[in-house]
Amino acid sequence: MNKALKILISPLDWGLGHTTRCIPIIAYLREQGAEVIIAANDRSINLLREEFSDIRCVSLRGYEITYSKHSWALPIKLFFQLPKIINRIIGEHYWLKKFVKLEEIDFVISDNRYGMYSTKVPSIFLTHQLQIQVPQSKILFKIVRAINFFFIKKFAQCWIVDYLDIRMAGVLSENTNLSICQYIGNLSRFEKQKVTSYTWDLVCILSGPEPQRTLLEKALINQTKGLLLKVLIVRGLPGETEQHLESNVEIVNHVPSYDLEIILQHAKVIITRSGYSTVMDLIKLNRHAIIIPTPGQTEQEYLGKYLHDKKWMMAVHQDGINVTNAIKEFEQFAFDAYPNFNFELFKSVLDKL
Repeated sequence: MNKALKILISPLDWGLGHTTRCIPIIAYLREQGAEVIIAANDRSINLLREEFSDIRCVSLRGYEITYSKHSWALPIKLFFQLPKIINRIIGEHYWLKKFVKLEEIDFVISDNRYGMYSTKVPSIFLTHQLQIQVPQSKILFKIVRAINFFFIKKFAQCWIVDYLDIRMAGVLSENTNLSICQYIGNLSRFEKQKVTSYTWDLVCILSGPEPQRTLLEKALINQTKGLLLKVLIVRGLPGETEQHLESNVEIVNHVPSYDLEIILQHAKVIITRSGYSTVMDLIKLNRHAIIIPTPGQTEQEYLGKYLHDKKWMMAVHQDGINVTNAIKEFEQFAFDAYPNFNFELFKSVLDKL
C-alpha cells in the first residue's frame, strides 16, 4: 500500500464467526500501515479488543436475531423479525453515510451487513453465502437469492470467503452470475503448530445465538460430568472471565484467540458447531471434529451434511446427542485429508487496495 488508508470494518452480529474471521484482515491491514476502525456491537468489540488492545471501536447496534427452541419454528420466528432486520439495514446505511463523511473513510469492508455500503467510497461485501439455503421451497429459495443479490450489487466488490476450485462451503459459495465477486480463500486467525501430545480428552466449543447455545451447553455438561475424561467446555461468551470446575469438566466463558488455538491443537477430540468460521479454523489447523449444526439454521445443517459427506468432519444432530457414542464413532471415522489450500490468498486481494 502506497499511502495510509483509513478503513472501516463492520461484522454482522449473527454469532461471533463474522467477527473472528475479520481478525486476519484487520491484522494484515494494520501491518501494512492502514488505520482500521471497527463498527460493531459490544460482544464483537470485546472480542476484537482482546486481539487489538489499541484499536478504535465504534458501537453500532446489530440485527439482534433470536432463535426458537424448536427447529421447525425457526423460519416463522425469522419471518416475524424481518421488519426489525430491514429497519436495522436502513439505519446502518444512513449512519454510514454520515460516518464516512465525518471520518474521511477510504474503504468500507462489511461482513454480511447489507446496509454498510457507500456511494462515496469503495465498499466491499464479505460473505461465504451467495446461495442461501431455503430447503422448504424452490420458489422461496429463488426469492431469497434475488434479495441477497439485490443488496450485494450495491457494493463495489464482493469478496467470497472460499476457493474457486475446491470449495469449503460447497454450493453456499457458488458464484453464478455476479461479476463483482472474487474468491479470497480461508480467513482463519490461527496458525498450525507441531503437536506431540494432548492436554484434553475432549474440548467443546460453543457459539451462536440463543437459546440453542444454552441448550447444547446443558446437554454437553450433563453428559460429560463423571466421565473418565478430561473435558474443557468453552461457552463462547466474550467479555466474561468466570470459570469453574464441575467434577472432571472445566468450564470457561471465553478464551482469547491464542489460547483457543493452543487448546484446539491439544484436544484429542473436538465438539463444536458447524459454523463456517469454525470450519475454516479447523481446516487451517488440520483438525477434524465432531460438528453439531444449530437446529433449524439451514446454513449449518447444509455444511454439516456437506462436510460429513466429504469426510472432512463428522456431523451429528443436537437432538438426542450421545457424547460417549459420538466419541466412539469419531475414533473409528475414516476422515479424508484436506486439500493443500492457499491460506495467504486474502493478502494478495488486500494488497490491491
